[in-house]
Amino acid sequence: MRLSTKKIIVGLNEKLGSERFKKNHITNPIFFTRNRCINFTIVMVSLINKLSKSLSIEITKYLQRFGQSIVSKQAFSKARYKVSHQAFIELNETFVTSYYSQGEYQLFRNRYLLLAADGSDYELPWQPEDIIEEFGTHDNGQGQPKCLSKGVNIWDVVNQINISSSFGTYRKSEKAYFKDAWKSTLNLLDEAKFKAKKLLLLDALYPQFALMARLSTENTDFIISCGASFCREVIVFMKTQKEEATLVIPIFSDSDRKSVFKKQYPNLIIPQEIKVRVIRLRLENEPDRCLLISLGLKEFDSKEIQQIFLMRWGQETSFRFDKSRSEVENFASKKGEGIYQEFYANLFANNLTQLLIQDAQLLLDEKQKSKNNKHHYYINQSVAKGLMKDELPVLLHQLEDTDKFCNRMIELFLKNTVPRIPNRSFPRQRKHKLKFSMNYRRIF
Repeated sequence: MRLSTKKIIVGLNEKLGSERFKKNHITNPIFFTRNRCINFTIVMVSLINKLSKSLSIEITKYLQRFGQSIVSKQAFSKARYKVSHQAFIELNETFVTSYYSQGEYQLFRNRYLLLAADGSDYELPWQPEDIIEEFGTHDNGQGQPKCLSKGVNIWDVVNQINISSSFGTYRKSEKAYFKDAWKSTLNLLDEAKFKAKKLLLLDALYPQFALMARLSTENTDFIISCGASFCREVIVFMKTQKEEATLVIPIFSDSDRKSVFKKQYPNLIIPQEIKVRVIRLRLENEPDRCLLISLGLKEFDSKEIQQIFLMRWGQETSFRFDKSRSEVENFASKKGEGIYQEFYANLFANNLTQLLIQDAQLLLDEKQKSKNNKHHYYINQSVAKGLMKDELPVLLHQLEDTDKFCNRMIELFLKNTVPRIPNRSFPRQRKHKLKFSMNYRRIF
């Protein structure tokens, strides 16, 4: 176990157990002032551990394991809403600032913090009185409306850490959620005194002149996908059949672009023009697209740029993991506040587990140096995160020495590895549509 891992966990335990943290995140100053069976820490840790089974079963097993008196599910439900979901957000922010201030993270090419941003919709329980009012609905046109929420994550591609998430009503646009999540990311990295250059990967939803101008002022390079008709300059480039070019895009002299720029980032100085590098992205069975690249990425040729952009697929698979393996949409609350609690608690639990996975991967890499394996092996993250279920309370309640706990879990992780085989692809042959996938079984 790395020394930084222990420091991060000790810091999180100190915050979780501090009286100040509790006072800042209870909804009424009189809550949790007496010694009850369910206290502030029990509520926090039980939600971080994920309520995946029947609430009565989860609470009974949890309290029984840690020598507490058994209470009803109604008592727990009453207690959980005395805690604000901001507590889980602050825990994750503490984790992120501690992680990037310790200096044991990995950079892409030892220079860039490689980030990806993407959003997703989440299906919520159909509860008209509270959840629908808070988050909104979507009608699929077939008479089956769904209650949905929306969120955007800023994902560290190399370290697989979710730095910041903005989550809430379905009525708000994904671009607006991105602005909130990106602002939070910059604040957290500034607080951690992070100095390395950032490289942001964005899909075709995000190309905006104002965003590109803003990123250039924030020590951030970018690779942004866009359609062939994104702007006049891109249209002209696509007609030339060239593979690469440098575009000069006027902003200040174009009244329409100037007006849109002001609406998107009203406090940003409007530049005369924006210069970007553009690369043609050829796709099988699809029309060609473009990648817009900041001029700071001169050291990468067009093939390397395309390979880097494809690395954002790791964030796509993280959404698949959240929805199919950890079943993040299987909420155990009928109130909006409970939805927020479980979403951000799940985010924090995944980040904390990823910290131990990184330690295990370092040991696995050392072992592989002396072996002649055909493929490189990695820790099976699904198994690792499943193994942490019901172990997280041991860590966060400090029932076991931190060193002993971490080493014990790392040893378990090392017994579950998988090879990463490049360019492996098989056509899907599904004869029957199954309600539950045989390949993506739940892990909790």
